Formats: sequence, structure tokens, C-alpha cells
Amino acid sequence: AVARGRAVAALPAAAIVRALERAGADADAAPATPAETMVCALARTVAAGDVATVGSASPLPTVAYLLAKLLWAPDLLLMSFNGGLVDVGWRPMTLSLAEQLDFHTAAAHAGGDETYHWYYQQGRVTHEVVGTAQLDVSGATNNISVRRPDGSEIRLPGQGGMADVANLHRSFLLYLPRQSRRNTVERVDVRSAARVLPGPTTVLTDLGRFERQATADGDRLVLTHLHSGVALEQVRERTGWPLRVAEGLRTTPAPTAQELRALRERVDPLGVRRLDFVPAAERGALIDELLDREDRLLAAATDGGPPT
Repeated sequence: AVARGRAVAALPAAAIVRALERAGADADAAPATPAETMVCALARTVAAGDVATVGSASPLPTVAYLLAKLLWAPDLLLMSFNGGLVDVGWRPMTLSLAEQLDFHTAAAHAGGDETYHWYYQQGRVTHEVVGTAQLDVSGATNNISVRRPDGSEIRLPGQGGMADVANLHRSFLLYLPRQSRRNTVERVDVRSAARVLPGPTTVLTDLGRFERQATADGDRLVLTHLHSGVALEQVRERTGWPLRVAEGLRTTPAPTAQELRALRERVDPLGVRRLDFVPAAERGALIDELLDREDRLLAAATDGGPPT
């Protein structure tokens, strides 16, 4: 294992990228999955010249940034590893090799305090899409704790800087991969983050897109887009508050053939995006599968054979 690690560390970044892209050689032409629809919808919010921060545990948004950087926003400035690596180059999505690749391609290595001052406090960050365990109708989030139906408490990982993200960036962008009545509620159990300064709040789920808008009852999340193939009644059934629908409700454009091909063959050939869609009990097995595939691809690149 030590020898293999040293061999991988000695590989040029380009060789690692080629090894990872081999996983996409057998990509099929199946219709887009909900995860792929969300990735493409998020990617389309990224424009040339934007600045994005890669979250510590946000696979799906990271894939979206990389897709946009590959196809139409090559000058997207990406910051990874808590802002320590600034303006990293394009690469495929990976679980175990991201830091090694980003370290070599970053335009600058900095401390978190510096990037916080240069980018966050200056309002230069356009994207840091974050997930939430619980969301309410006002756009407030909760990653602290929730109550079970029997009244007992479940402690969650914590807000991890989301209160800053909500207000320092151009907009508050949230994603919810498996929308349900349990994670969309009238009022969150604990309010861990919310947009209180002027600026939009946008929520993308596996069913559609919500925007916070002024209503007669105050600022509320309003459904503005339905994903292709999703019925309005499905959204009503899986929303924990009385659903408000925009007058000009639109359909999210389906992923294009070019987007799907790039996503499956080059951006995320291993399918790391799936991590946001599997139940917690299945996530460990999927992580093991992904790491095993990475190891086998790298073994072929270092010594031509599978790991022992």
C-alpha cells in the first residue's frame, strides 16, 4: 500500500486525469437520471468569470462546477479545500485524488483567512452551493438537529459556515437531492442559516427549482421550474408546506447530449454524483466501490495491473 501510494504520488497530474477518464469509456446513452438533471441545471447557473467555492461534502455541486468549467466557463475561478487552493484547473471528479490534482494546478496556495478576506468579505463569490437536512418555506435551513415523530432528537453534523455562505455571497444557493415532506417543513426545528441581507435564495431539488419571492404572507419559496417528466402533483405530495406556484411556471431544460456525454465520460466517469442520492445506510458501500474503482484505474496507470 505504501509503495502504491508513492507511485501514485509520483504520477503527473495529466496521467491521473487520463486514468480517471478511462472509467468513462463504457458510458451508455441512457436517459438522464435525476442526479444528472440536477447537475446540469446547477451548471447552467455558472457563467464566465464566476467565482465558486467547492464545499467540503458537496459532490453534486462540485460536479456541476467542473461540467461548466469544461464546456462553457473555462475561466471559472474554483477554490477548493477550504479556500486553500485558489483557481484550480479542470479535472475529473474524484474522491481520493482531488487534493493532489488541485495542489499542482492551483494558481495560488493560501490560508483560509486570506481567501476569506479576498473573496468572501469582498462579495466576489458567486457560487457555493450547499445542502441542507431541513428547509422551511421562508428559505431557512437546519443542519443542527431535528425531532423524530416520537419527540427524540437527532443531532446533525452542524452548519459548517452556512450562515456566512448565506449572506456573504451573491446569492444563497441550496440543493436538496431527495425532496420530501420530512425535509421541507413550515418552520425548521433549528434555524442554522438564512439569507437576511438583500439577494436571492434559490433551491434546486430533484423535482424542480424554487425561488424566494415576496408574497402576501411575507417572503416565501415559490416553485418556478419543474424538471422534465415531473408532474406538479408530485411536487405537492412531496412538499411539507402549501405549495406556491409561479404564474409563469417553466420546465427545466433537459440535459443536452453534449452535457450528458461530457458528464459521463470526462467530468464524473466514476459516478461520484450518486453519493448525494443514496440513503445514509448505503453510502459507505458506495464510497468503498468508488475508492476501489479509483485504485484499480491508478494501478493500471502505475504498473499495468490491478491492486493486490
